[in-house]
Amino acid sequence: MERYVGSLCSVTCAILSLEMNEWDSIAQAYEKVFMPRFQPMYDAMAAQVPADSDVACFGDGPGEPSLTIAPKAKSILVMDGAHEMLNVAQKRFQTRQIQAQFLHTPEGEPIPREFQVDCMCSSLCLMYIPKSDGEQVLEGVLSDLMHKLKKGGLLITSHWDHPDSVPFLKILKETNAIASNNPVHSEAQYLDQGTFSFAQGRRYEQVYRKLGLEILSTEIVRLEMPFKDCAEFCEFNAQGQAVNPKHVEIMQQLVKQSGREITDFTLPSNAVVVVARN
Repeated sequence: MERYVGSLCSVTCAILSLEMNEWDSIAQAYEKVFMPRFQPMYDAMAAQVPADSDVACFGDGPGEPSLTIAPKAKSILVMDGAHEMLNVAQKRFQTRQIQAQFLHTPEGEPIPREFQVDCMCSSLCLMYIPKSDGEQVLEGVLSDLMHKLKKGGLLITSHWDHPDSVPFLKILKETNAIASNNPVHSEAQYLDQGTFSFAQGRRYEQVYRKLGLEILSTEIVRLEMPFKDCAEFCEFNAQGQAVNPKHVEIMQQLVKQSGREITDFTLPSNAVVVVARN
């Protein structure tokens, strides 16, 4: 086991932390605004998990896809690097009276290795790992996860499609950029961001195959992303505080530019669910 643990894994854990205080601050807003709208993606991931499997979910945020998977799993382990994300996840499990184990994965430390599971799931997480020294950092994280998978076990992940297929996130990012006087001027700026990195040249496929993962399926999942108005959409940025009128005004302009009404609109967006075998 020690052959894959060391400085590289420490680096990957640090990178995945993505300023954990920031993730802590958005935990409740993420749960309220996005998780109900992301449910079709969680359902698609859960559908790929064989019944009565031991499952671990890496970078699970406020408890998804783990909570959707849990009723069909033999056991479930929820992992995240942000304390508040785990707190929200625990409350959601407790409310539904579903049993699970929870593991904080601290910044700068290897992920604990004292378990093996049938399925490892990770939603909207691995894509944020930047390219560094080729793909050594992403390879290091995936190697760590693979060593926690039983032989023949499944790695089930999700990521965003190309920016043009994810208008809700494109508009959200443009709103934030304009509000901070740093507008996005080209598609290249979107593609340079980790959010869409797996959509570039099917980046994940190259790394998966190099590590010996067999890709079994790739599914596009459509998320309708309905909003009653831009103020509701901007609740994510507000993070539990009052919605910033400036953000609402900017978002209204962007929604109009996309050819939509600014009330009772949808921003249909594509997520990608990938299933690979260890």
